[in-house]
Amino acid sequence: MLVPRVLGELCKAVSTDETRANITRIHLERDGRGKPFAVVTDGKRMLATTWEEPPAEDWPERAGDATQVLGWHANIPGKLFQEFTKSILN
Repeated sequence: MLVPRVLGELCKAVSTDETRANITRIHLERDGRGKPFAVVTDGKRMLATTWEEPPAEDWPERAGDATQVLGWHANIPGKLFQEFTKSILN
């Protein structure tokens, strides 16, 4: 899954309340049609976005295996994802 710049901004809305660990994460998923989307919440508002990806054969070789797995999902800690996006998007 390619990481668009908008996810770096979306992460700013992830809750930092460690007593509510389930909302301190960014949820990434690929729907049944293969389209990626992300959802975050801070407990008061929920933000979601989708984006288009190029076909796997158009990805750069350095991206490694670009196979799109339908139904794939992950919940990534917001702080970790923010550090990740800062390092690759800057």
